[in-house]
Amino acid sequence: MKNSLRCSPVFVAILFAVVFTSCKQSGSPGSTGSVEGTVTLVDSAFNRLGSSAGVTVALEQSKYSTQTDASGHWRIDNVTAGNYNVALSKPGFGSLTAYGVTIAGPGTSYLTPQMYFGSEPAYAPVVSNVAIAQEDSGSTKVLKGNISGDPYSIVVFLDHDSTSQPGDVHELWNFPRPAGQFSISAAALHQAGFPSGTIAYLTAVDADFASVWQQGGPVSSGTYYDPNANASRLISPGPRSNVVVVTVP
Repeated sequence: MKNSLRCSPVFVAILFAVVFTSCKQSGSPGSTGSVEGTVTLVDSAFNRLGSSAGVTVALEQSKYSTQTDASGHWRIDNVTAGNYNVALSKPGFGSLTAYGVTIAGPGTSYLTPQMYFGSEPAYAPVVSNVAIAQEDSGSTKVLKGNISGDPYSIVVFLDHDSTSQPGDVHELWNFPRPAGQFSISAAALHQAGFPSGTIAYLTAVDADFASVWQQGGPVSSGTYYDPNANASRLISPGPRSNVVVVTVP
């Protein structure tokens, strides 16, 4: 079970025009069409940067790809009709995938509504003092610890896989509150698929957050929805913290 995400402020972002509007024409087998959109790079005040070039746009599992020009515009022509996942990325600004974009044949499909990318932070948080504690006069067990970094942009993960990276799908998400501390109840761990006695791997990441809309998925902050995994992924996470091995209470 994947935990829901809460909104947080964003400081540096890519303003990204991308959502699918399909052509009304139906294509015959072997017919081709075009797809285009615009990605605008902006600063912390959402002012347009001098150039929006260099965002890579690729139709996954195909030969089709391009990059944005200085104005942020991109276009791919002569695309064989079909359904595609459109992956957009730029080093330092993160990445996301728009799933199920249909190229119907002759004509152009436009990726148009707005999305936001936060820039990737350079800071790796440090997790420390992780322990199992008891609360409510000893009746409730919790996993507690300390974490460095901005409490409004830090996310704590628990995974079954020690090699999970910040942009992957995670079994459990937690937002440290109050500042510098996290606390996860044993009940929440069990509900997320970690029975008592299970080994789990705890990590944290500093992420830049921005509002995101993904067709077919929920509105969330700093994430996009992956329908293949039925889960959310961070768009612009920084480097992973140290890994702490935990035995679930």
